[in-house]
Amino acid sequence: MPNRIDRWSRLLPSGLLGLTLVLSAPAGAIEPLCSTDIDGNGNGTAETGDAKLLLRHLFGFNGTTLTEGAVGDGCTRCDAATIATYLDSADCQILFDVDGNGRRDALTDGMLFWRYQAGLRGDALILGVVGEACARCTEEAILAHFSSYAPPPPPLVALPLNDTGLDWCANDSENYLPCPVSDFPGQDAESGRDVTHNDPSDGHAGFSFTKISNSGQDLPASAALGSGPNDWACTRDNVTGLVWEVKTYDGGLRHQNWTYSWYNPDASSNGGLAGYPDQGDNCFDPARCDTYKYVADVNSQGLCGASDWRLPDRFELESLTSNNRVSPAIDTAFFPNTPSSWFWSSSPTAPPPQLPYENYPNTAWVVGFNDGQVSGASRYNETYVRLVRGGQ
Repeated sequence: MPNRIDRWSRLLPSGLLGLTLVLSAPAGAIEPLCSTDIDGNGNGTAETGDAKLLLRHLFGFNGTTLTEGAVGDGCTRCDAATIATYLDSADCQILFDVDGNGRRDALTDGMLFWRYQAGLRGDALILGVVGEACARCTEEAILAHFSSYAPPPPPLVALPLNDTGLDWCANDSENYLPCPVSDFPGQDAESGRDVTHNDPSDGHAGFSFTKISNSGQDLPASAALGSGPNDWACTRDNVTGLVWEVKTYDGGLRHQNWTYSWYNPDASSNGGLAGYPDQGDNCFDPARCDTYKYVADVNSQGLCGASDWRLPDRFELESLTSNNRVSPAIDTAFFPNTPSSWFWSSSPTAPPPQLPYENYPNTAWVVGFNDGQVSGASRYNETYVRLVRGGQ
């Protein structure tokens, strides 16, 4: 096979693979006195979050009628009195007078915020809900207003990176050569974890995995896959800290051959398009063949003692691909029953700048475990899924 470019080489200088990537917020980022994150949990959705809180407040609700079913997990402003005080602050008076006509109204400003959080744009954002004597009357002005009050980027975060799994070198005509190769210095396989942490007992090359039981306990590498409480069911990546679902071959919920359409009703993370629920019937319960329902079903079973399983983002899923192999491009000693095909990520694809959301195909990122490639796919497609927990 041709020598494939590793997935990080476009982003990082040679020699940094297998180390830690550090990301930080821009210098001088200051949290606004009021932001669109009303409950302070770092997230917001139209159905179960900040937009509902604003609408209820502007309609005059208080006490539990304000907060019930609307305050998100991880809130820092959780009770009705705190939220009301926050929304009535001088800065929030300005922010949530969305159309800038000098007053706040549930049926104009509240609905504008709801539609904004739901990902509606163009006429769908403003039609029928911009107040009289508005100062901000257009989509452009309203989006700019919300953007100026957005919460700041997250603080400094350390992200451990897996290496590529390549433990051989190449020249201009051959692969699988021992390193180093004369006249072709500085190749992937000569640096990073694949050199410094190459221990085959816990994964190929620089990968390091631990098997986890159905009850959530660490297991030896010799443990067998099964349904008992002490049988193997999940795998922890010791480099990234992520814990991964292991597919089965038993016809059950996590059977390797089941496929799902991409569906996410959370407007804060779906890129403005929810996708398609229940497209197809090739899964354990033919009435629940989308990614959203699969996550809920695995969480209801408490896989490996946990109920916080989720769809991985594109880069998390890519971190499992091992570029030294194909069909499948993953360490099958720790991830058996992996189809050599595409797997859904949670990451929506972004539309080109010249196209509005409503004219852009409803797509999301997929990672190919045939050869490690990454692409976009229609959310209507029936595609494989592997869940993850931890991180973020």
